[in-house]
Amino acid sequence: MPFGAPQANTVDGPDAPAAQAPPNFRLVSWIYRLVAGHPGAVMATFLGVTLLSLGAFTHVQMADEIESTLTDPAALATWQTFRRSFDEERSILIAWEVPDLGRATLIHLKEVVDALHRLPQVQQVFSLLDLLRASGDREQFAASLTDHRLRRLQEAVATDRVLRGRVISHDGGAIAVMIVPDTRWPDWQQQLCAAIDELRPRLFGERPHHVFGFPWFKDRFMGAVARNNRVFLSLSAVACAILAWIFFPDLGVLVMIVLTVAIPAVLTFAIYFLNGHGINLFTAPIIPFALVVSFNELIFIISHFVAGETAWRDYDTLHEQTFRRLAWPCFVNMVTTLIGFFALSSNPSQNIQLFSVYTSLACFLSYGVMFGFAFAFLKVYKPNFAVVDTGTVRLRGLKRWLMRFVLRHARAVLAVLLLGSLACLAVATTLVSRHALEDIFPADDPLLAAFRFIGTRFGGPYTFDLMISGDDVLTRPALEAVAEVQARVGRLPGVNAVFSVVDLVRDFTERFAGAASIPASPEFLRSIVTLYASRGLAGFFVSPDYARLTIKIGVTGSDDREILDVAAAVQRAADAGLAGTGLRAEPTGEIYLNARMQQLILTNVWWAFGSALAMIAAVFLAVFRSLRLALYALLVNFLPILGAYALAHLAGLPLNPSTGVVGCVMSGLVVDDTLHMLTCFRERAGATGRHPVRRTWYVLDQLFHPVLASALLMGVANAIFLFSDFKPFRYFGGIGAVIVLLGIVGDLVALPALFLAFGDGRSAPPGAVRNPERPPRDGCEWG
Repeated sequence: MPFGAPQANTVDGPDAPAAQAPPNFRLVSWIYRLVAGHPGAVMATFLGVTLLSLGAFTHVQMADEIESTLTDPAALATWQTFRRSFDEERSILIAWEVPDLGRATLIHLKEVVDALHRLPQVQQVFSLLDLLRASGDREQFAASLTDHRLRRLQEAVATDRVLRGRVISHDGGAIAVMIVPDTRWPDWQQQLCAAIDELRPRLFGERPHHVFGFPWFKDRFMGAVARNNRVFLSLSAVACAILAWIFFPDLGVLVMIVLTVAIPAVLTFAIYFLNGHGINLFTAPIIPFALVVSFNELIFIISHFVAGETAWRDYDTLHEQTFRRLAWPCFVNMVTTLIGFFALSSNPSQNIQLFSVYTSLACFLSYGVMFGFAFAFLKVYKPNFAVVDTGTVRLRGLKRWLMRFVLRHARAVLAVLLLGSLACLAVATTLVSRHALEDIFPADDPLLAAFRFIGTRFGGPYTFDLMISGDDVLTRPALEAVAEVQARVGRLPGVNAVFSVVDLVRDFTERFAGAASIPASPEFLRSIVTLYASRGLAGFFVSPDYARLTIKIGVTGSDDREILDVAAAVQRAADAGLAGTGLRAEPTGEIYLNARMQQLILTNVWWAFGSALAMIAAVFLAVFRSLRLALYALLVNFLPILGAYALAHLAGLPLNPSTGVVGCVMSGLVVDDTLHMLTCFRERAGATGRHPVRRTWYVLDQLFHPVLASALLMGVANAIFLFSDFKPFRYFGGIGAVIVLLGIVGDLVALPALFLAFGDGRSAPPGAVRNPERPPRDGCEWG
């Protein structure tokens, strides 16, 4: 559309009043003079700061998310006491089936154990070889495996209470090695898992084997996050670039989009790393959110350039008026988006607070980059929007149909909206809370196969600890009480393994006294513990001062809620078994604390979601000074989120931190287009009077393309994650895409219907819409 030409298909026709000048804020005028007067310097400043900030990415580290996320002081104090009192609880298990415990099996086991011992991140390795006191190299060990020694090993395994269920399966058909890491090694988890992965082809070749352990799971999780961030963010960028090219076929505009979206993300993480923060399960998603925040609003700005609110005489006038017109509503958009993220700062978790603060920082930087770098770029480059506007021709037929549909069926739209909302509310409230391995990795993932194999053949593999404290736990009455607790816990549903120092004592007395018992002499008990301590075993179950012992409890499931339910049942069993003994029991361990952490996150996410909606409504109330418009905004943005969760439930998606956070985050993103619609509707009162039909028509005519373009691009950015094999990404992308899709319906159908039916308090009464079959008069066209 050449500048200066009359605009076709406007709702007010050629005799309509001239375009209203945008609000003239003094600060906006000063910023525009700076950007328009020195565009080269502004662009150079942003690019220079971005290049310098890349140096911060050379110090990326991983962080321990439990200590910085769980905030219950009693649980943390128990865990710290547990870690000081016992040997390292974290371990990785490698398990595989064997035909027998013959010479070939043991020689291969020796090769595996020796290779693992040579890794610097390994502190201890436990295996069946501990019964053989294996020493020397491979040849010496092979020579020592006489028939007599092999028979003695099989006899020992048949009566063993310590290693069975840990490094040899209950049926004897599988063996395992348990790797205890040296956590003093910098970044031990990532380096140890990478070293094990590198050894596996050489040690096992094509032989089936299984690897599992909570450190292994966390490394796989972070690896999946990093891999999906790289792959799908790239795919999202490509898909959005293609779609952007369809809407805006201009290479310069495309380059500007890429730079404007990338700069805030780079600056945000540079500040994050310079403040000494590390990446973990909760802060890794800052990058995609930073990109989405920038991308959504930028596309709307470009669409506004293309569509324009009227035809200005020259490009410089269009540039200035667009800057002035959008500075205030985009600022309010930035505030509402920031609220969606910043609401999470009420979460007591330090990591969730970091996520909240730095995504909020990304919102702020995005606003500055858009109205600094992007407008400076557009001042220098000056794209030919008359050519770019050809991309909108395809959508005019859809726009005309939608405008007619909304005018003729406004009340029917609202009736369907009401019924659909009630149905979605009924469905969404039945969402099932679940956060298991099956909700993270695909069904054919080796991690799930390893979990099932180890859980079936050995026990666990998820285990938590029941720490029992007293003045002296290494006495016969105390151990008998612990044995009673073990018996009670072993009968609980969801428990498949129970082990404590009682089993060490009974193993010793059965071997050397002929019957499993608990000696009465405290000195004898300590001697037994000392013997097992020399083998590296006792430190996992008894503290050096004999004031604490722990029962290791294996659970059959991986769902956080199931683990917490089992822990609660274990606590009740322990209270009953220890009554009157002076001993106290507390569940602890990384698995238990992680389950508590996930539930805490989910609870706080929902509180944050409610707070975000309330604060966003308050912002709209303050900006428009109209309770009616604030309610409109709340309805058309809350109902898409409600509908998306209802569809998620019907699709079988669970409610967990990965899916729960979507509503809170998207509540601040989908509201942007609603704000532009409400702003345009309110500002148009001066040009069209109090008639709601003409104002609604104008809003749809002018904002259909910008709203549709920005929403479609954000929807594509979310939907691309549906192709991920990593379920948290797939769930987030699916729910986010549905929210965006329903948000388009809310902004372009439901909101205009509300305008027509109820106005904004300043419009003509609803009765003004008397004949929906007739178009507006006075030059108003169908668009």
